[in-house]
Amino acid sequence: MYIDIKKRIFKTDPAKRFAKYHKCDENTWRNVWYKYKMLEYTKNEAKEYLTLLINTPVTHKKFNRWVERTEVYLKSQIAIQKGAITIHTDFFGKHKTFVEKELTKNNKSL
Repeated sequence: MYIDIKKRIFKTDPAKRFAKYHKCDENTWRNVWYKYKMLEYTKNEAKEYLTLLINTPVTHKKFNRWVERTEVYLKSQIAIQKGAITIHTDFFGKHKTFVEKELTKNNKSL
């Protein structure tokens, strides 16, 4: 499936979306992401750290969704920098089904 890369999921930084959704600082998600990916925190450790930062319990499902959004965003930035307008969903590899669900979740069948 070919998709337009101008959609919000590909262009808006997940840290900004996270900050707006949880009413916190933009660097909150970036710090958690850094600890999770670079410092190799486990998902449970990163989730607990995030819960302490935003004072709201975070489920595994929510945490995984934010991780996938960030990975999709970072991968799409590579294509955007190379000048792509449309890309195939296979470009996202293991995140292909997540991208397809995100793009079609608000579509109503006729």
